[in-house]
Amino acid sequence: MKKDFKSIGTAMKAFLKKNFYYVIMAVSVVSIAALVTVAALQNRPTPPTPPPNNGGEEQPGNGTGGDEPGEPTFTPVSFIFPVETVQFGSMVFSWTELQYNKSLKQWEVNLSVDFTGDANTPVMAVYDGVVTSIKTDSIMGTTVTIRHDEELVTVYSSLATNLNVAINQQVTQGQVIGMMSNTGSHKSSEGHLLHFEALVNGVNVDPFDYFDIEDK
Repeated sequence: MKKDFKSIGTAMKAFLKKNFYYVIMAVSVVSIAALVTVAALQNRPTPPTPPPNNGGEEQPGNGTGGDEPGEPTFTPVSFIFPVETVQFGSMVFSWTELQYNKSLKQWEVNLSVDFTGDANTPVMAVYDGVVTSIKTDSIMGTTVTIRHDEELVTVYSSLATNLNVAINQQVTQGQVIGMMSNTGSHKSSEGHLLHFEALVNGVNVDPFDYFDIEDK
């Protein structure tokens, strides 16, 4: 047994003597790796402490609940009808359906809602706004344009020439802006009418998306 231990010891000494350089290199590498690991652990940032819950109360403006402070409110635009007695023309609003225009004797899409009635039927602003344009041509007749916000505009065509408003005038919902007439040849076969359009960012939209449900 003693001979065996002596043989092992002799072999170990011989190995260390022969590979002393490599053993020192291995020990150095392990020591450096250990030092780097310890330094990294010591410099690791501490995670932030969460704020107190204050008894479980929700913070304002966190998007839960409709009455939270800091949450934006939105008031939808709601039109009234532009005439007191509602009678519709023969053409309906549609971007896709071709309809026959009896006045121009052609098929076309119709991007308006037409209201018919007697001559000089009062025409009202459907919502608060500012008159931005007044013009007259042989096709659409006398036309008033009202801007309601940065995106929404309404257009009233085929009005009588004696208007109740002027450019840059502020108008309120229900205020009479003019009278129904047949100054436009575009739909003269319908008789006296109001050609009414609504546009968002310059694109025609269905006015019925804005008319108050109680008026429909």
